[in-house]
Amino acid sequence: MRNRRKWYSVLLLGLILLGACATPPPSDATQVNDINDNDKDEQVNDINDEDEKDEKHVLAQSFQLPEGYVAERLFTPPAPDLTSIACSQSGVVYLAHGGLSAGISVLDPSSGVVERILDLPFAGYASVVGGPGDTAFTGQGNEIWQVHPDGSYEVWAEWSAGRPKCYTPGGLLLGISRDGRCVLELLPDGKSREIAAGFSRIHDIVAGADGSIYVSDFETGNIARLDADGTKHTLAEQVLFRDPMDMYIDPTGQLFLNTVTTGFVRVDTDSGTFTHFESAHTECTIHPADFIFTAPGHVLFVDPTWSQVAWVDLNSGTNGLLVSNQGANTMAADIGPDDTLYIGAWGCGTEIPAQVVSITDDGNKSVYVDSLRGQIHDLDFAPDGGLFIVTHLAGQGMSLYYVPPGGGDAVEVPGTEEYGGINTLAVHPTSGHLFVAEFSGSSVVEFTLSGPVSEYPLQFPKEVWGLIIDTAPDGTLYAYASEAARQHTGPIVERWLLRLDIQSGATEIVAQFDRQGCCVMGNVFVDAQGTLWWLINPEFCIYRVEPDGTMNLFAQNLPIDPGAVAVDSQGDVYFTSPSGIYRIYQES
Repeated sequence: MRNRRKWYSVLLLGLILLGACATPPPSDATQVNDINDNDKDEQVNDINDEDEKDEKHVLAQSFQLPEGYVAERLFTPPAPDLTSIACSQSGVVYLAHGGLSAGISVLDPSSGVVERILDLPFAGYASVVGGPGDTAFTGQGNEIWQVHPDGSYEVWAEWSAGRPKCYTPGGLLLGISRDGRCVLELLPDGKSREIAAGFSRIHDIVAGADGSIYVSDFETGNIARLDADGTKHTLAEQVLFRDPMDMYIDPTGQLFLNTVTTGFVRVDTDSGTFTHFESAHTECTIHPADFIFTAPGHVLFVDPTWSQVAWVDLNSGTNGLLVSNQGANTMAADIGPDDTLYIGAWGCGTEIPAQVVSITDDGNKSVYVDSLRGQIHDLDFAPDGGLFIVTHLAGQGMSLYYVPPGGGDAVEVPGTEEYGGINTLAVHPTSGHLFVAEFSGSSVVEFTLSGPVSEYPLQFPKEVWGLIIDTAPDGTLYAYASEAARQHTGPIVERWLLRLDIQSGATEIVAQFDRQGCCVMGNVFVDAQGTLWWLINPEFCIYRVEPDGTMNLFAQNLPIDPGAVAVDSQGDVYFTSPSGIYRIYQES
């Protein structure tokens, strides 16, 4: 019998798990531990005041906030909390949403329209696997559901020893055992047949028309081929350590791999040799992961970090953005002179104009700066209310802009030609001078509206990656950075909050929180009291750090890879994420 479920309230509070971020040093676990929340647009007429109050407390419990704090989602993007993408045999494209937005949607690849068809009752990571005809499979608890484009589904198996991962051309449903070590054939009666064992923690499985099966291992970083006779071959070793290794076999039978270390590559299924495609990743995404081919040479990527869908035409070398997050997980955020949150919302090059948008506490959005081009990497308000913005446009490089107090046309700041990698901005609270730094820079450059004034070389603990700067009310310059050498390899990546003395070039470690694994992200914001707010990924948490280095965990279990944090004069904390933009505040 077909069932159709719509869930119009936040569910399963008891399934909220403890986060990966507690007290330093962190756990090496990177799983997302969130709760289920439904698309707010569908709920508007169904949620009463008591439901809204409950939701704030549910989020507070999920984020493990200090006593007295609650949270609310101010803005939800078109495709929140994206985790995976799949294509049925007939060509229907499905999207899976996890965490606070757990559910399944259907994507129109020609228009980019996302239609949510099913809300899932289980929180955490969600996945979808293309199935026969126009259907897809998803695992829910101890059941496997076969989902249809209208949102109806059948329970395909009432008990399963593993979760579905691949539907083969031969009509088999393959899955991963619950311990992550075995490839299984999953059967409708809930039983399974072991196909191969000996893996550490399987990430992905794909299968070819010839019966070959390909497996990527999350722990070892290896890729294996399983022949139809059961023979196991290692195609590649130590590609990546504890990060997604997504694969797909295109309509012509070729194997493709996508990781942060290799980029998008074709894998020779005999030798394991990689063939790279330089134009495969648009600059409109930061971490494209799971992908499908809709036709030979035509690829769709989902970016879980930014909750966007990008398209690539390998035949022409062109690419672009199909579904934008509309600024939901920007890394560019600041509090304006009106004590309101401002974010940098950008799309993709000239396809979707970049904007600076203000978002009030009741969720109202208004455009403050329009018609910019490229990615908005950072924005920062000056003491007089003027706004500095740095953008990057593919093929044309970086631009630095100034917007006068109260808004108006953005005027380009001259003299940036020698500093093409500017990624982060910080304005001195009294002089109004602007400090800028490059993503992997070794100096800070001081600007006025007339151009650069001075460059200050700095002595970092190691060569840095992902440098972010901000200033305290007393003018002290702080930075977040991680070490570059082991960023994508691990097994340990050092991360710091640093106090910068630009006159002497010295950098002092205020706090250090090393990552057991690889592939870190972070951000920092200094509030009006001089407290540092450190956003840490992939632990998905926020620490409140005093200038003396005292660290206190403020929020954890955040949606995967939050991008920015900002704090207003009242102490309300805002963060961006692929799930949306959230406000954390003390309940009166």
